[in-house]
Amino acid sequence: MPKLRIKSSQLRAVEELRGPRGLSGARGPGGFQGMPGPEGPEGPEGPKGERGDQGPRGEQGEPGQDGESSVDGAPGQMPRHKWEDTSLAFEVSPGVFSAPVELKGDEGQAGTAGKAATQSSRPEPIRMFKVVGFDFIIKKSWLTEGINIFRVLDTSSPVLIRLPQGVGPRNMIYVNDESGDAGNNNITIQVG
Repeated sequence: MPKLRIKSSQLRAVEELRGPRGLSGARGPGGFQGMPGPEGPEGPEGPKGERGDQGPRGEQGEPGQDGESSVDGAPGQMPRHKWEDTSLAFEVSPGVFSAPVELKGDEGQAGTAGKAATQSSRPEPIRMFKVVGFDFIIKKSWLTEGINIFRVLDTSSPVLIRLPQGVGPRNMIYVNDESGDAGNNNITIQVG
């Protein structure tokens, strides 16, 4: 095949014949989506968002099982006390006694003649209890045939004292407000 030889003067002539730039062609279709790149490092924690609205209240759960019954503790030691005629006062702190409580009731109707007395007319013995909590249950086994005094030390809330059924006539029960505040929160005594 013969070789084509073009002189440089002829190339310049060809360049001078170049026309203006044509219009842009239509955009071709998009390429395929590339593969996901590697996972980047974890970014810093963002600011805490605002507190949302409170959700609806859930359903009430099943009642729990009853706990084991406790064993009654032994009665505490009797506090120091002193008589003033028919009134009785108790030591509330070392060397300090409460205001005397009058234990003599109204005179009853005359009874039939009985046998000669064989013991002092002053009821004995005396048993002392401290009321703990605001719903206090007195058990019959605690009571003695004599004076049973229940000391209320805290009346920051109303106090309910429950007496047992079948208390005998010689089980004398006294409730003493030692807080001095029962005028604001009452002490209520009920049977059963």
